[in-house]
Amino acid sequence: MSTAAPIGALDNYYAGESARIARAFELTGDGRVAVGQRSELVVNMVVGLWRNLFGDEAPGFALGAIGGFGRAELFPHSDIDLLFLCAQPPDAEVKQKIGALCRELWDAGLRVSPATRTPNECDRLDANNIEGALSLLDSRFLAGDAALFRQLHDELLPRLVRREWQSLVQGVAELARTRQDKFGNTIFHLEPNVKECPGGLRDQHILYAVRCFLHYRHGRDDNKLTWDAQEQAAARGIGSPTRAPADPASWMRAYFQHARAIHRFMMQVLEDIPPARSSLFQQFQQWRSRVSNQDFSVVGGRVFLQQASAVSEPDMVLRLFAFIARHGLRLSADTERRTEQALPALAERMPRGPALWAPLREILLAPHAAQTLRAMHSLGLLTHLLPEFKLVDSLVLRDFYHRYTVDEHTFLVIENLQRLPAAGDNGDGRFAHMLSEVKEADLLYLATLLHDLGKGAPGEQHVKASVGIAEGILARLGLNPHERDTVLFLIASHLEMSAALRRDIFDSETIRSLAEKIGTPERLQMLCLLTWSDIKSVNPAALTPWKAEMLWQLYIATVRHLNRSVEQETVHADDADVARVISIFPDRAQQIREFLSGLPQRYLRTYAEKAAFHFQLAAQLRTGDVQLSLNLNRDLFELTVVTADRPGLFATIAGFLFAWGMSIVKADAFGHSAGIILDTFHFSDRFGTLVMNPPERERFKRNLEEVLSGEANLDKLVYNRLKSERPSAPALKVKPRVDFDDQCSSHSTVLELIAQDRPGLLYDVSSLFAAEKCNIEVALIDTQGHMAVDVFYLTSEGRKLDTAHQERLASQLLEELG
Repeated sequence: MSTAAPIGALDNYYAGESARIARAFELTGDGRVAVGQRSELVVNMVVGLWRNLFGDEAPGFALGAIGGFGRAELFPHSDIDLLFLCAQPPDAEVKQKIGALCRELWDAGLRVSPATRTPNECDRLDANNIEGALSLLDSRFLAGDAALFRQLHDELLPRLVRREWQSLVQGVAELARTRQDKFGNTIFHLEPNVKECPGGLRDQHILYAVRCFLHYRHGRDDNKLTWDAQEQAAARGIGSPTRAPADPASWMRAYFQHARAIHRFMMQVLEDIPPARSSLFQQFQQWRSRVSNQDFSVVGGRVFLQQASAVSEPDMVLRLFAFIARHGLRLSADTERRTEQALPALAERMPRGPALWAPLREILLAPHAAQTLRAMHSLGLLTHLLPEFKLVDSLVLRDFYHRYTVDEHTFLVIENLQRLPAAGDNGDGRFAHMLSEVKEADLLYLATLLHDLGKGAPGEQHVKASVGIAEGILARLGLNPHERDTVLFLIASHLEMSAALRRDIFDSETIRSLAEKIGTPERLQMLCLLTWSDIKSVNPAALTPWKAEMLWQLYIATVRHLNRSVEQETVHADDADVARVISIFPDRAQQIREFLSGLPQRYLRTYAEKAAFHFQLAAQLRTGDVQLSLNLNRDLFELTVVTADRPGLFATIAGFLFAWGMSIVKADAFGHSAGIILDTFHFSDRFGTLVMNPPERERFKRNLEEVLSGEANLDKLVYNRLKSERPSAPALKVKPRVDFDDQCSSHSTVLELIAQDRPGLLYDVSSLFAAEKCNIEVALIDTQGHMAVDVFYLTSEGRKLDTAHQERLASQLLEELG
């Protein structure tokens, strides 16, 4: 027991001693010493007051320190938690003395949190006050009846813990989880609370120096590491062994790296504590345990290695993270430790090129990619695979707009995209549908992962730097030229739509300029999604409903511009993409030029990587022949048809796909000047006919050839499909609209159709065109949520549609779709 402090002029005594401790901290920056000295100071004051009021002996009464004070950890402005332990309920005289003691402390400038309890009251667990029970576990004797306090400390509390340990442990875990949820489950707040945030002092009692600094700076128990506080702490080298000054960004980077290690340890501890969950959750966990396989076992949502030595194989480590990305699991503490220990030896043996891109691609496309990337980053695996990611490790952007560090922002961008499919019919639902249409989602996610790496490079042009860094990574991953171009385009352009939002998006020149930079609707979709998530991940309030609506309007206007200018230019013979195709077949240069020059410029913008293949299909075409190609490209099938043009051809193919139960997501029709067509349909297999039964793909192609040649009856196929379809009422009713434009094309009438999307819609519409003797020169099929937005370039007998023809067609369409 420390010597009691003098009574009388207690406020002066406390102020003087506190100033002495603060001066010592100023000199040494040692937070542990500071909290220990303050704890001793307060003990002296409290014991002195107790003896003055209760005397040296107080049978039946004891004074204890609990909580942080019980642990002898009093930060400069922390509360003083006191326990007045009474053998019997206190009478009025004792209550008066307790009140007097607390008033003296308050008057001296301390914040006191007193609790008066009997032993029996301490022996009961209040489920609504778990923190109160926890504070008792840190209790220590200060003064009074030592035997009474020993009864509490040595008998009652151990019995309470033995009896209620499960509730106590779960209560601690739930408090920690609730606190972490409150702060978004991330340590990377640019103004973190060093006590409450994940990775803060609540998780592990280090960072004493930082918290002491904050208390002294604010003059109160304020633990928020504000911008100003960061600058001062960095200038004074707070927490640094050398006390060397640092710039605020570097100082905060070091803070986050320490906090991340603490947070990881805390999460491992929490994983060992089973949460009190509903039976439904437990059933879900049991269900997840069924995903165990010969490599990994899953217990309570955590992954264990079936063979511990397997972690020494790079392939096994990558499969491990692909596994947790697919199933939303966490590594067990043992698996995490073994993986971390194995990483240094694995570094030189990690796969390169396509062998690395394949598992990385699998992780990026998995539903829990962001969570997995965080785990890889925390262990150091991500920077083993992509050393350039060190540039943004815990990197702080010191502005008031960005809330998170650059690495955490990157993971959030991916996470927000991943969550889109769960969006309902709210404003995000339209972006969710857009994401479902992206054919190269892996490239979108890869671009997202790399888009801000340049922020860690010297200089102000982070976009340009990011492109340069990404070029090296993409070369190492072995992506083909088209894939590299797409990723680099997204990185280089990821601020373009945000910049356009700062202009008048209803000005046609704004739209034209943006459309020229983007080039194709496919790239526009990916860029729009990256922009949406990029803004949303800056801070929780960055993407307002109004800004999201403006982004959507910008997208709609740009895609319409792209669609309306599609056939204005044909392919130029000196186009770089033409040269690329010729390089594949150098002895057929003239034939390739003739083939490509008969197609509109949009063809190469959309299908540059397929041009060589399409040339081969066209070259194999004989009179009356049909050339078909069917491929499963990620989640969608791509059907390419090359054949001689004829009336109703597009409608026939659309009807055939409907008859087979396919849902057309996108379609492109390109008429060639030589009288052939090149139609491409992207469709989803609604019933898994082709996905589950690959041999059916050959029957599918044969059946299409039979339909196109007239050997099979399409009407009968469609009739059978209609009988089996059970149309459901749409959640959102879309009023059909038909608009004509005779100005934007030199030789076609452009028809824009907006209607409720439904199976067979394209077949019905294109059949009506055929019945009206309209030839589809170009078709741009798009679906936006429940709404079909289709654009057709139509001619009739080689000319634009006259007014009467347009009116008749519009009337029939509205009647059909109404």
